[in-house]
Amino acid sequence: MKAGTTRLEESLGEFADRLDEVVDELVDEVMRTIYEHVATLDEPARLQLNEPMRRSASGNVRAALDALRHHRHGPVEAPAEALDEARAAARMGFRLPDLLAMYRLGQQVCFDRCLRIAPSVCADPARRTEALRIASRFLFAYVDSVMTEVAEVFEREREQYLHGRTQRRVQMIRDILGGSHFDAGELGYDLLRTHVGVVASGAGANSVLQRMIRRLGVRSLSVAAGGDLIWAWLATDEMPEPEGLEDGVRIGIGDARAGADGFRATHRQALAAATVASRLDAGVCHYDAVSVEAAALGDEQAARRFVERELGALAAEGARNNILRATIHAYLSSAHNASSAAIRLGISDRTVAYRLNTCEEHLGRPVSTRAAELETALRWGRLLGMFG
Repeated sequence: MKAGTTRLEESLGEFADRLDEVVDELVDEVMRTIYEHVATLDEPARLQLNEPMRRSASGNVRAALDALRHHRHGPVEAPAEALDEARAAARMGFRLPDLLAMYRLGQQVCFDRCLRIAPSVCADPARRTEALRIASRFLFAYVDSVMTEVAEVFEREREQYLHGRTQRRVQMIRDILGGSHFDAGELGYDLLRTHVGVVASGAGANSVLQRMIRRLGVRSLSVAAGGDLIWAWLATDEMPEPEGLEDGVRIGIGDARAGADGFRATHRQALAAATVASRLDAGVCHYDAVSVEAAALGDEQAARRFVERELGALAAEGARNNILRATIHAYLSSAHNASSAAIRLGISDRTVAYRLNTCEEHLGRPVSTRAAELETALRWGRLLGMFG
């Protein structure tokens, strides 16, 4: 092998290694770019597709870097996460051109990052130009190959979806959620009354949901929105409490809201609460209890910046910071009473005072001066996986 070829391959491998170090940051940038440029991804669509999109973006970036690192420039097999996203998009009535546009936007983000790091990867201008040319051709080839498979899976899933009787019901509900109006008789459910929206997922989700409905003794509307995902509306103003949750079941519950607009609003809340439940590995989340966490889902990159700004050095991972953050949380949750915080934590008042002083040294200000912001930062950081 020629020395020049070896150095060029080393440069391509270096590109892959450098990008591999910032995969999560790249995924955040891809998600933000898609949300900025794909107009059909409104709030309801984001809540439904956020998790499949994020998993797909991560799977695609990692698969592409692995192929680049090992010089596999021919057709590639689409990652499983990409195919799952295609199926989810088809079931929710998303347009294929918009799904494919998301791939081109992701390609643009990745190549732009290559351009930014190129000078530090290849000092030699000629070799840098050639490495970027190869990387660009590789990205086009990878995305084209994956898009072909994704489009086939999308169309197959959509065809199956549209032909089923159950899917007709799901589509009708999607239309209602999108603003259309139907005679209540078509659904067998009165849209004008008060509803509580529920979104449940997991292998035993439907069983848990049906037990809850029977226990309340109320009319309900429920559909399988795809896979093990269940959407439901309960005709009640009583807040349901699921019982006997099985492992892996996640349930989000919205507020009680009235009328057709309430039907839509409580569903959006339940979707957001279910997403929070999944992120926090919690069985049940009521929107009322996690509305602060749900607010971070609209722009996760901005939420991360907020957490880093408010917590400063305390946002970093590590056992010591875990202890300090827990102390702040206990103190704020105890109405700024150090003794009560000490009881919560099972430590002495003096230890709480010492830890709070340490926190304030890191923050550069008293904990009490921005209590609401600190509490929000702690909750968002946990949701976003920045710390435990």
